Amino acid sequence: MKEIAIISGKGGTGKTSITAALAGLEKKCSMVDCDVDGANLSLIAKHEVLEEEDFVQGDNFSIDEELCSACGKCRSLCRFNAISKDFIINPIFCEGCGVCAFFCPTQAISHEEKVSGKIFSSHTERGPFFHARLGIGEGNTGKLVSQLRKKNSIELRKNEEILVTYLDGPPGTGCPLIATITGVHAALIVTEPSVSAIHDLVRLEELCRKFKIKMFLCINRADINEALSQDIELFSRDRGITFTERINYDPLFLKAQKEGMNIMDFTENETAVAIRNIHSRLSDFIKGKDHESPEVPSIHEGSSGEKSICKFVEKPEYVGVL
Repeated sequence: MKEIAIISGKGGTGKTSITAALAGLEKKCSMVDCDVDGANLSLIAKHEVLEEEDFVQGDNFSIDEELCSACGKCRSLCRFNAISKDFIINPIFCEGCGVCAFFCPTQAISHEEKVSGKIFSSHTERGPFFHARLGIGEGNTGKLVSQLRKKNSIELRKNEEILVTYLDGPPGTGCPLIATITGVHAALIVTEPSVSAIHDLVRLEELCRKFKIKMFLCINRADINEALSQDIELFSRDRGITFTERINYDPLFLKAQKEGMNIMDFTENETAVAIRNIHSRLSDFIKGKDHESPEVPSIHEGSSGEKSICKFVEKPEYVGVL
């Protein structure tokens, strides 16, 4: 079984739409929506929720007015200014470290588990689907992503027919993205011909290189800027990334979303052909017919890839990941 993460760096490049389309071409597969801060794969992946559970992380702290002596020790120790002058703990500021409760001389501070979101185990016509809804302003998205992937792994042990899992990744290169790509077999980078997308593509490529992940790349909305699309293709070739396909701007993506469908159920136009080509390349990899990307030096070492998108990555600090 292979895990393939669909990622982008920049948000809004079309990861979720392409994830749903690729899954729609499989006979059997599983899906995990790892973009837990803004999960929306469930909007276009027809599914039935089988199980729902709380995502618990951290604690909620409160002060008992009857036991509190108003000594002020908790306020002096709190590094997050979460305790007001009248000794009420602000749950938004509180990080749940527990220092206040540990040092309270009257043991007036108690805590209980904090429910930060929901985890859903669902079923689609092609296999299991795991997604979540994180509470407003809640953190630990990386932990939630890891829990979703763990649930998927447990489920796949029961079903040997499933050969691939598609992970709909979050934007950026932070903790949720790292939790998404850790241990995956390959990543499909979905980018677009814009300055911000290219900037994030370079950062993402460097991160995937550190994790030794096989990379594929496609350009969505490729026809909005032909010059930048050519630069991206050149960068892909220079950096040893397997280029799969261009997808031109297609308003049918939006129409399909409004119908709660993926685009492969909606049309068989040139966009569908392009997505089938991407799926074909990934299928070859899943079946072991694709070769690994050659080792390419870091972009900080001055590889030829540094020149392919020259005007956007001339300064190394623009592409630093760590």
